[in-house]
Amino acid sequence: MVFRKYSLCVFVSLLVLSLTSAYAADKGPIKLGVADIQKIITKSQQGIAANKRIEAKQKELRAALEIQQKEIEVLKDEIEKKSTVWTQEKKDEKIVEFNKLRRDLKTKTDDARLEMKRLQEKEFQPIIKMLEGTLVEYGAKNKFSFILDSRTSVLYVDPAYDVSDDLIEVLNQKAK
Repeated sequence: MVFRKYSLCVFVSLLVLSLTSAYAADKGPIKLGVADIQKIITKSQQGIAANKRIEAKQKELRAALEIQQKEIEVLKDEIEKKSTVWTQEKKDEKIVEFNKLRRDLKTKTDDARLEMKRLQEKEFQPIIKMLEGTLVEYGAKNKFSFILDSRTSVLYVDPAYDVSDDLIEVLNQKAK
């Protein structure tokens, strides 16, 4: 995994170097920028609002799951305390009920995860789409040759080349 990521970084670096050499020969000086896409998405006004909606839904789902988890714990305690005085039939009945509640909780947990994943996609997809356009406009307006995502292919960057905060401002202005 580490070797694969390192190989990707080396490949991208070599690609950028080869492209910049060819570009420099035709177009003149190269202007390079990097952007932390994750930071831009989460720190923009739209991203903050989306995160609040996601957190509210997550809190709601978690509360419902915790209620069911408590029911399971109560039943488990009841089985542990009273199983010695119950008939075998009653024990079996309670164990079946306990197992059914656990399976139901697992299903609801899986459903909640899927629902959260879908909500995140629904909330962030429009932001990502807007950001793609914003990156193109910003890059063209400010005469950038390249803007790279700092999390995927850059091992180090001088903070002077990070345009993330500028892009957050532009994205926020676009949303108004």
